[in-house]
Amino acid sequence: MDILGIDIGGSGIKGALVDPASGELSSDRRRIPTPAGARPADVARVVAELQSHFEHQGPIGITFPGIVQGAHPQRGQRGQSLDRGRGPALFEEATGQPCWVLNDADAAGLAE
Repeated sequence: MDILGIDIGGSGIKGALVDPASGELSSDRRRIPTPAGARPADVARVVAELQSHFEHQGPIGITFPGIVQGAHPQRGQRGQSLDRGRGPALFEEATGQPCWVLNDADAAGLAE
């Protein structure tokens, strides 16, 4: 089963279906501009729009360009942050699917 991968960025929110066995994209990538102000409810709405576009029912992995609190408790809060407990719940409410949220740089490190 494919996973929907979503990358939240400052100028765009991108999504594609990913084959977890190979790590390869199994669909074309779709990009939607990040809503002005990037308010959580607006970003969640775009995530739901991507989920709907791909007609995806199943796990969604989301990368976020800021601190995901709880991922590294030793780090102080700087810049934009997302609470690890609230973040997945916000996206799960919007999509009706299980969601995992990870800092984008941490995700890149894991991928390597």
